[in-house]
Amino acid sequence: MRIQYQKELELLHQELAHLGGLCADAIGETYQALRSGASDIYRAAKERGDQIRDLERTAEGRCIQLLLLQQPVASDLRRVSSALKMTTDLGRIGDNTVDIAEILRYRTSLNPLRRDHIIAMAEKAAVMVKDSVNAYIGNDAETARNVIRADDEVDRLFETVRDELADGIRADRTERQDIMDELMIAKYYERMADHAVNVAQWAIYAATGEHAAQE
Repeated sequence: MRIQYQKELELLHQELAHLGGLCADAIGETYQALRSGASDIYRAAKERGDQIRDLERTAEGRCIQLLLLQQPVASDLRRVSSALKMTTDLGRIGDNTVDIAEILRYRTSLNPLRRDHIIAMAEKAAVMVKDSVNAYIGNDAETARNVIRADDEVDRLFETVRDELADGIRADRTERQDIMDELMIAKYYERMADHAVNVAQWAIYAATGEHAAQE
């Protein structure tokens, strides 16, 4: 029974690593589109989003199977229940990348200064996603804590974008639709970073038994 459990757990780890990689790649595709001004990424983003959703369901099903059939002991129960929670956050990240691609279907460019700040947010969020999943797989609570701390920089960048948009409104330089599009894109990246923090918190719980509050 224990050997079978370990095999299933290893398969789950592989699925989570793949899921985290897909999410990070999806984020990368959106910010590359922002950088290049491409607007034709929606179909590819939708296909990758579907891949993420399919793998999310596969990993979720494996978690449930492990919980119901393998009767894990306390530490194993933490790992499997944490993985089950993580799959939901990773699935939401996939959804957010599709949402951004949808906006980019109708926008070919962003304000250069705000674009650079938004891309910086996206790059940091992609790293946070990969690191949070790797922290879970490696049972590495310190890497997970670093992910939580990294969220502060994403939040600061979001506040910078928001303030720049407010300045544009006051100076009557920014179109209303531009405001909504840029604010929504920035907000989606902020949400992705928040989902990575959730994954990191579950990684800490799996490793230590403590579910860390955001630092």
